[in-house]
Amino acid sequence: MSKPKEVAGATKQAAGKAASTAKDEARQVRAATASAAGEVIGVAKDQVGAVAGEALDDAKDLWEQTLAQVKEQVGSLAATLGQSIGSLADELYAVGDGTGDGEGPVADLARTLASRGDAIAELLTKQGPDGLIRELRRYAGRSPGTFLLGVLAAGVAAGRLTRGVRAAEPDDASATAATTSAAPSDRSRR
Repeated sequence: MSKPKEVAGATKQAAGKAASTAKDEARQVRAATASAAGEVIGVAKDQVGAVAGEALDDAKDLWEQTLAQVKEQVGSLAATLGQSIGSLADELYAVGDGTGDGEGPVADLARTLASRGDAIAELLTKQGPDGLIRELRRYAGRSPGTFLLGVLAAGVAAGRLTRGVRAAEPDDASATAATTSAAPSDRSRR
């Protein structure tokens, strides 16, 4: 009877050893898995960081290229606008000097202003100032924004014209003062 007990004890002991060995191996596998997972996570973090850095660099490069293109286009538009304004200024000088060829937007504007001036002169001649006021009221009712802009432009033009005329006239006050101050000294010499 001792043999079956011994076999059972030995089997139990062998099973315990096998269980203990399995537990140890499971711990080792778990530790190796955790270590490998840590390495994979570390490599993944490095890769994500590298990809994010490359994406950021690419975004910066794209931004700089876009900015350079916008600057180039704005520069081109500014040059074109400058040339157009210069051309209009040249036409204005030519119209002002009377040397213009009668072509271009400035000449067209001058003709339009001249025809409007003729219409106003005719209106004043036929209907007097009351007719002009009636026409201005009608126009203001039809196009109030344009009317206000026209009044503003006319006011600015009148102010600048007045300032120009004043600047061109000799200063009467200083001329009078010079004559007055010179007069007593002339009398004292007599």
